[in-house]
This record gives sequence, C-alpha cells and structure tokens, in this order.
Amino acid sequence: YYKEANHIIRNSPYHHCEFMPMQLTQMLVKYGDKFDTDTRKIAEDYIKSELDHAANPRVHPSMYNDNFGNMATFTLIVAGELFGLPKYIEIGKDKLDQTCDLFRRCGTIMEYGSPVYTPLDLFVFAQMANHIQDPEYRAKALQCEERMWIEVAPHYHAPTGHLAGQYSRSYNCETVGHPTSIAALWYKVFGDKAFLNVMNYGFELIEKQVIHISANGLQLPNAAWFMNTTFHFPRRLEKVAFEKIYPYHAEFAVECIPADALAYNRENEPHCAFGGHRSTNTTYMTPEYSMGTALQQYHSGAMSESFYVTYKNCEVAEKLEDVGVIYSKYIFNDKQPQQENVYAYYGKCGKEGFRDEGRKCGIQYENTSLMVYKPLHLERKHVKSAKLTVFIPAYFYDGFEILAGGKKVDTLPFSSVEPVTVCVKAYKSMFAFKPLALTDFGREAAVKIEKKNDHIQISFYNYEGKEREFGDLELIYAQNGFVCTAATADEYPDFAAFAAFADKGKISDVTEQSAKMYTRRVKYQNDGVELYFIYNPLVEGIVTATANKKPFLRHILKADMLDYKKIPLLED
Repeated sequence: YYKEANHIIRNSPYHHCEFMPMQLTQMLVKYGDKFDTDTRKIAEDYIKSELDHAANPRVHPSMYNDNFGNMATFTLIVAGELFGLPKYIEIGKDKLDQTCDLFRRCGTIMEYGSPVYTPLDLFVFAQMANHIQDPEYRAKALQCEERMWIEVAPHYHAPTGHLAGQYSRSYNCETVGHPTSIAALWYKVFGDKAFLNVMNYGFELIEKQVIHISANGLQLPNAAWFMNTTFHFPRRLEKVAFEKIYPYHAEFAVECIPADALAYNRENEPHCAFGGHRSTNTTYMTPEYSMGTALQQYHSGAMSESFYVTYKNCEVAEKLEDVGVIYSKYIFNDKQPQQENVYAYYGKCGKEGFRDEGRKCGIQYENTSLMVYKPLHLERKHVKSAKLTVFIPAYFYDGFEILAGGKKVDTLPFSSVEPVTVCVKAYKSMFAFKPLALTDFGREAAVKIEKKNDHIQISFYNYEGKEREFGDLELIYAQNGFVCTAATADEYPDFAAFAAFADKGKISDVTEQSAKMYTRRVKYQNDGVELYFIYNPLVEGIVTATANKKPFLRHILKADMLDYKKIPLLED
C-alpha cells in the first residue's frame, strides 16, 4: 500500500486546491515515516506553496465555504508546527480564535445543517484536536468540535435516520434524502444504530438510489477520509440523538455574508446583490416526522433547503425505502430534478445540482411553517412558466393519499383554476400546503399536481403561457409561498378532518407601498398559532417575524434535553 501511495504522490499533478494541503499534512503527521525521500519533499513543497493562500485574511470561518476556512486553519497550525513556521502558526491560531468567537454569538457555523459539509467541518475540528501540539489551541479545537456535535445530535431524527432541519448547502442527492457524506459519520459514531449509514448504502447501491457524482470516485473516498480519524463525540449527547422526548424543539441562530447574485452572470443586471443577515433556524420533530424552516436562506439560496421535512412511511423505518422527504423550489420553465438544466444566469448545471430559482424567507411554530417566496428576477427573459413547486420524492414509495380543496385526488395530473389547499398523507404523517397570495401574470391553472421524474409535484403558479419577458421589479414584487401544517393520523378522526382544519386557516398576504418602497405583510392564523412576517422584497430586509406574537432571534441556541452549562463557548 505504501509503495502505491508513494507512486501516486510522485506522479500526481499539483494545482491550487482547498483540500489537498490538509490531506497531505495529515499524511505527513500520521504516516511521515512511510514517505520516500522524494515524495516527502514533493508533499512538503506543495503544502508550503499553499500556506500564503491559507493565510489570506479573506480565508476565515465565515466565508462562503466555511470548510475552506476550517481546512486552512488546520493546515496553518499543524503544518506550521510540523515545519517550524511560527508566522503561519500564529495566523492559524487567530483564525481558530475567530471560530470560537463565532460560536459565542451563533448556535452553529454559517455552513449549517449540510449532509455534505457539516460532517466535513466536524471532521476538520476533530483533526485539529488530534494533531495540534499547542495544548491551549488543541483544547479550543475540541470545543469547536463539541459545538458541531451540539448541532448534529439535536438535529438527528432517529425515526427517519436523517439529519433534520434546514440545509444550508445540499446537492440533489442530499435534497432527495439519499445517503451521502454524513452516512460515514453516522456509522463511525453511531454504528448500525443509524440505519442510513455508509456500510448499508455505500458499497452495494440499491435500485434508484441517487449518488452524488460517483460512489467509487467521490463518496467512498470521502467516507474513508472521515472514518480514518478519531472523533470526540460527547456520549451524553447520544441520548439526545436517539432518545428524544417528543415533540422535540430546536432553535439555532446563524449568520450569513452577502451574496453576489451575478457571480456567474456577465450581463449588467440591476438589483444584483443579496444582503448579509443574522437568522434563526427552527426545527420540530415527532416520532413520525421532522420539519425545519430557515428564517433567511443561506447565501444565494440556489442550493439550500430553507424548508425541509422528513417522514416515515411505515411503523418502524429500517431502510432507505421506509423514509421520505419533502422540499420546495421556485422553478422557471418546468425544470426537473435529476437531470441537466440550463439556467439563464448560472448556465448549464448537471443533475447533481437542482437550483432554486426563487428567494425565500420562512418562520415556523412547532408543526406549522410559513414560507414566503418570490421569483428570482434574473430568470425573467425567456419565461414560459413560473411556479413554486413542493417536491415529494417517490423513488420507492407510492402509497400517498392526496386531497385538493378537500376532495380526493384519484388520478394525476390534477389541476385547479383557483388556489386550493393540497394535503398529502404518507402512512401516519399528514401535510397540508395552503398557498399564499399567488400573483397572476396569466396561467392555465393556479395549482397543479403531477408525478414526474420520480417526484409528486405540487405547483403554485404565477405564470404559464407563451414565452415572454418580465420586468425586473415585476418579478421581485411577485407573490408566492405556502403555509405547511403537519400532523399525524392519531391527532384527527380522519384525513378529511385534518384537511378541513388546515384549510380553515386564515391568510392575509398584501404588498403595499409606503415612502416610495414596497412592503409585503403576511399573516397566518389558525387554532393555537399566529405567524406574522413583514419584509421588503427588493432588499429582503425583515421588519417583523413573530410566532404567537413573540419575535424570533431571541436565542443563540435553544434545544430540548441539552444541559446549557456543559456547552462550551455559550457564555450567557
């Protein structure tokens, strides 16, 4: 093995990379005596050539890719100690101090709740704790790793085997709920107790299983990387992960830097930036389902899931086919998941990335989520359809019951000229989607339900017709969205009774002009819940976000079953 490893290192091309400096540093620390003289020099020279980039002040814990900043911190400190380079050690320590400060003001990192990048960030902190020589900073790395576990354990939904809540960054594989990088973390720490693990779904793929890029070329090498380390999981959190007292609640404060909406676009478009923010992620769980909502989306929002549901479709879930997920995206021109799509401002995107073409904000109180959507104006020029779609993957399960406007839907496709509440039942879990105001630019139907590309798709339309162009502000101020109410079968006499309850909820959704600017005011009321949201659609500044008259952003970190006195870096 070592002969082959030296051969690979000797003959590989070396270019700038965010991952390779850390990986080679790990190899030198753990297997330095196995390197040949020439391959050790190759590795050392490459790592040293990348240190100035890692030291750049723009590479830090709250950049677009937090994992880049964290890997740079590891390399600066560990390689600096290995090679005797105090300048880089001090820069790395400063970056780690910045991470500690972030955990003092936020529940978790900016790159939160990602089945791909959460395990990577967690892994990097664990490796810092394993390999930093300075005891003070080794202890700080251990604190950061523990804070990552304090995000992961409360968001692990054992009944469905999924990371619950909202996802900052998610490729199509993770969005549809199929195992990815986090499956290796589950197995490493929880073993077979976590059934969606890499041993079950990494080596022998089941029919219709979605893979990110390649199992052998990417997912298994990543799994090997994660498995070949020592994590420091606080065993007190195992009860939080696997023995939750339901219903379970979690709120985590997060922050996000601004996003350039035209990062991939060469045209001189107006209204092209999205502001930074401080936000709240809210998650609610029962033994049957989990629901998560992000107050504001991560960065550009194109690959983030601000609304996400997991559920069981049988009594006891033991395999991937026993669980499902629900997500939502704004779609122009009927783009579909699991295929190549071409976007006006982004260009061609492979099937690994299914992008949201809308902007969204959301608030949640227990089992009720209010999602406020608007179309992304950059897609405005060649429009044949514009709609918000709720996607329910149906790769394995097809036993859904559907009601639209209180009436049973026996066959698909279904359409309604008028906006109606659509309810879906999967085993014991029931979900109602009540549309907000739907700006009508001309359409055949307000609501359509179809089965396409292995998904049940519930769509709320703003436009459908001949190809046309919209004005930029015309789309920015367009209204769409929904209220999702979740429940289980034992809470209502039958599915129809649940649908009747969800449908009687009152919605007020008005965009009004004041002082030459527009404000969208959305209120939802039903028994025991009032959600109120006010913002400006142009700059996305939030004025009001309350649940039962209480504002969000009151807590840095709040989750059931946690002993706050034991949480590091949480000082108030």
